[in-house]
Amino acid sequence: MMAMETVHILETISNTADGVFAVDEDQRIVHWNAGAERILGYSSQDILGRFCYDVINGVAQSFRQVCYLSCPVLDCAWTGYPTPGREVKVIAKDGTGRWLSVVHTYIEGNHSHLEAIVHIFRDVTKGVEAKHALERISREVSAYASPATIVEPEVHHHEELTVREHQVVTMLAQGEGTSGIAKKLMISNATARNHIQNILVKLDVHTRLEAVAYVLRNRVIDGD
Repeated sequence: MMAMETVHILETISNTADGVFAVDEDQRIVHWNAGAERILGYSSQDILGRFCYDVINGVAQSFRQVCYLSCPVLDCAWTGYPTPGREVKVIAKDGTGRWLSVVHTYIEGNHSHLEAIVHIFRDVTKGVEAKHALERISREVSAYASPATIVEPEVHHHEELTVREHQVVTMLAQGEGTSGIAKKLMISNATARNHIQNILVKLDVHTRLEAVAYVLRNRVIDGD
């Protein structure tokens, strides 16, 4: 049973729209917040007491399984080493895949006893799938190009983007739509559409996908 102090810490951490769940030293889920239910569809009644690797069963972009008994996150928790965040694909309750960006932290009790391993995550499906789509398009174009037809890309001298337009095109590259951009920047949908249209004009492209491909290819923004 978790100490009251640990329960209080978890309740405080969970006051966020992000998903938060915690496991004990046996990797049983002992905490599941409303954000986790919203993102993955499982209620706390569905989840509590189950092994995390049975529920999350995450797979990395390399298709390598990352959730299993005595995973590296647990090893790092025992040894006190920080665990890097990562993107994993999981299956939600409705059977659809979700890409999650996950970070981890630990809660220690008395005498350095490991009370809980906390996983905090958000849905980054749109961004990851947009990146994969661009990579797929690039591969397909390369596959059709023979050495004789390959030419150096034309260098465009685009009109300088404003700071706000950089923010907008970066969000487009992350897979955000008009409403998502408007919400994150706290502007109206109409204003977000105007920014997008200005970006298309400045970059001399016709579609949002072309704009994203252009800024990534020409390093107008960081594609990592």
